Amino acid sequence: EEAAKIRLFCFAWTPFRPGDEAVLAEVTKQYSKCDGHAFFSDRYPQGEEREDVIVVKVPEQRVPRSDGLWLYHRNMVGLMPTWEHMLRKKLLEDYDWVINSELDHFLSPSRARLTIVSYLRTLRKGMSNEQNSIHGPLMLMWGNAFVFNKRMISMMREQWKFLGVTESGKSIGVGCPQFMRGRQEWPEHCSQDIVYPSLVAGIMRGGVNAYGRPGCGQADATTRNNIRFQLGCWEMQHNPYGMSEEGELEAITEFAHVQKMKDADDAVKRYSETDQADNHKLWYSAKNVPVIHHIVSAEVHRVARELLDPEPQK
Repeated sequence: EEAAKIRLFCFAWTPFRPGDEAVLAEVTKQYSKCDGHAFFSDRYPQGEEREDVIVVKVPEQRVPRSDGLWLYHRNMVGLMPTWEHMLRKKLLEDYDWVINSELDHFLSPSRARLTIVSYLRTLRKGMSNEQNSIHGPLMLMWGNAFVFNKRMISMMREQWKFLGVTESGKSIGVGCPQFMRGRQEWPEHCSQDIVYPSLVAGIMRGGVNAYGRPGCGQADATTRNNIRFQLGCWEMQHNPYGMSEEGELEAITEFAHVQKMKDADDAVKRYSETDQADNHKLWYSAKNVPVIHHIVSAEVHRVARELLDPEPQK
């Protein structure tokens, strides 16, 4: 019930390369289960205007736009004008939580709401400062998908005059946020999984708490008294069946079995006599996971949606 009340906005920045365009229809079906969503880019997919695609201006880079390495590890160059638009146009006012994911993530909004509630429940069992943190600005890190609560969004808006300044001119860091100067990756790169954690580690004034792991597939995030958070992101790079479409479809089928399991012992039983016996923990960690990273095709997206986030029965 607590989860059902969460109003969720989901967004992604994408350069709309051919691979992005190929999965867009499927990812749109996932995002349409959020209470609001948008895709941001510097151009429309296949040149066709769409209501849920918002075009923002991206500064010219040293790498040409047509190059496959354009914005490689520099996602923030697209995300800075994206945030600028969302904060300035007050797009996020009506939502409790905002998720920034990517087109190679499978995202289940219903699982995302449940995982937010799971994180808050875990924090309520944490140390007193962790218990208190749920009333303030929060960021949840589900691999390289990031989840921001309403208080963090309003804090970002208040501090945007400072946070929103990007490197300009002909410098190497052009388009990257200036607050990263002298920090990790500067000036060659500004990836969101480095920049977002930096925001909460001393850049934003007033203190923001972040929980989870900024790398996908890391199942070891805990409170300070060692209560484990649910896994936020399952990494296909760890898939025992590999990252081909066929291998990923096999993994998704396993996830559907895991979903029906009562506890970790069921996973031990299922895999005990198989070549996956050593991977029972890895498979069980997929239970309820809201994000799966490195989805290779529209077909894998479709099967994941149908098996893991099915339409409610009429």
